Order: sequence, then structure tokens, then C-alpha cells
Amino acid sequence: MNYNNLNSEASYIKLDDFALCNIKVDSGWVGIHPKIENYGLYYYLYDGSPTYPHKDILLNFCSREKINLFGVSAKYIDFLKKENLKINNKNLSKLKIITSTGSPLVEESFKYVYKNIKKNVHLASISGGTDLVSCFVLGNIYKSVISGEIQSKGLGMDVDIFNESGKSVKNIKGELVCKTPFPSMPTKFWNDKNNKKFQNAYFNRYKNIWHHGDYGEIKNSGGFLIYGRSDALSLIHISEPTRPLYISYAV
Repeated sequence: MNYNNLNSEASYIKLDDFALCNIKVDSGWVGIHPKIENYGLYYYLYDGSPTYPHKDILLNFCSREKINLFGVSAKYIDFLKKENLKINNKNLSKLKIITSTGSPLVEESFKYVYKNIKKNVHLASISGGTDLVSCFVLGNIYKSVISGEIQSKGLGMDVDIFNESGKSVKNIKGELVCKTPFPSMPTKFWNDKNNKKFQNAYFNRYKNIWHHGDYGEIKNSGGFLIYGRSDALSLIHISEPTRPLYISYAV
């Protein structure tokens, strides 16, 4: 697990020695693990409301503590955008990277960050899972940031997008898969006789291929779009699908 965290974060972290990182994360979530396990960095874990008593309390914290990497949820950035919060009189000169996860970071939110928070910052949307303790797709310091896209596959992650027939597709929404084993891939569930639940959860859709349950798309740039869960949709009206990303837009 340590190896995979370091391997993944190497794709988007290029900071000075003893960098300062501020992470807003629940201790039961995957985001906490790399923060505890990785050495050579100082981590600040924020405990409290991200918008009270001030809407920009986290950014005030980043300014005061001279944070280099700010990890936060996409919904927090969406909240700042909807509030039309403009960052004034804050010294964010030390801030080099903003990582966003938890849900898709939409194109408009990318634009908001670069216009209202900081122009010369690496905004890295990332996506993976607590079950794999890693990222399937994430930022890449060696590529340009394209609004709305996640830049690259994680190191050691044979990620692809499949259609219903199990064929690789590009520029079309499909199912996010990982075609070969990866370092932190779980091997079983607790008290799962004959691995039946484990196999049904990840390998039932495509034989011997990890099916993650997310809709995604590979763009010509090599970047990715993540649309949200493909295994958690609701039906309204006349069988009209309502997926998590649509709800995120509305909320």
C-alpha cells in the first residue's frame, strides 16, 4: 500500500523538501492513508467546517501556514464558485498544487480556480477508490492542464474505457476498467466464502478485468473525464436515468 501511494503521488507531486500539505479529509476515507504513510512531507489535517465561520477559512489557512499542496473536494470548489467568492488579500505564493476529488470537477470549476484563486497553480483532479487505496487517474506535472479533464493514468494502472461489449473506446462514455492487476488491488472480502461477493463486485461485468463502476471517457489528449457512478442510478419519469453527476450539477 505504501508503494502504491508513493507511486501514484509521484505523478502529480513535485514539491520542495519538507513541503506543507493541507488536506480536508475524513479519517475513514482513502485520502487519509497517503498522508499518514508518506515521509518527507509535513501534513496539516483540517478538522471543522470548511465554510464556517468564514467561507474562505481553508484558503485563509493555506495563506497563513504557507501551504504548498491543498487537497480538497470538488464540491468545495463548486461551492466557492457558486458563491462567486473572489480571493483577495491572501498570500498564496507558496501554493503550487490543488488536488480535487470525491466527485467530478467540472470545466467551469477549473476556470473559476484559475480566474479567482490562483493562475499559476497545478489543478489536479484525481479519481480512484478507497477499496484500492490509490488513484486510477490523476494529475501529471509533465502535461498541460485541460479544463474538465483528469490528465493521466496512475502509474502502474492499466486503465481503459470499455463499451457494453467489452471493447476499448475513445471519445465515447463507457465503463472505467483496469485490465491488469495493480499493486494495491484487494484480493478478497472479509468472511466472503469462495470470494463470491468479491468476484461479483469487480469481475462480474468483464471476465478477469476490474470493473470499477464509474462512467468515464478517454479524450484525444490522453486525458480522462469521469462522469460518476454507473452502478448507482435512479429512474424517474418514464425510465429516464438520473446519474450522480446530474445531481451534482443541480446541488
